[in-house]
Parts: sequence; structure tokens; C-alpha cells
Amino acid sequence: MSADKTEYKKIQFAILKLLFNNARATSLADITKMTQKPKSDTQYHCDVLTEQRLIQSVSVPVGERFTDGFSITVLGRKTIMEQ
Repeated sequence: MSADKTEYKKIQFAILKLLFNNARATSLADITKMTQKPKSDTQYHCDVLTEQRLIQSVSVPVGERFTDGFSITVLGRKTIMEQ
């Protein structure tokens, strides 16, 4: 991963917007598609947002099974609304 913090902020804000606009939990795979980054990079950004309590880890139903996903928190919604 490059050390460009401006790019990191853009990716993290895009993840927040996706979760805000979806208004439901979203799988890590779908977030990865949106960011167009490797899964490990996307997981890093989701981990940072989780540490900041802007998103939370959840299980997302996919057919008859569950997968890793994320949903936006109240603090995350507030962050989006104040931008």
C-alpha cells in the first residue's frame, strides 16, 4: 500500500458513503468491488473505520449462508451528514 494519506481518506470516505447510501449492511466483497482495491487493502480501510467507530463489523446473509460485512454506525452517519 502506498503512503498517500489523502488517497486513504478518499477511499475511507467512499466506503462510508456507500454504507450510508445503501442503508443496510454490505458485504466486504461488495465494498472491495466499489473501491477497486485488493481485498487486503479494503479490509485495512474497514479496520481503520471500525477503530474510529464509524462502521461496525456484521454478518451479511448471502443465500443460505453468511459472509463478513459492515454497516454504518450513528457516528458514521453524523460524519457523512456534516460533510
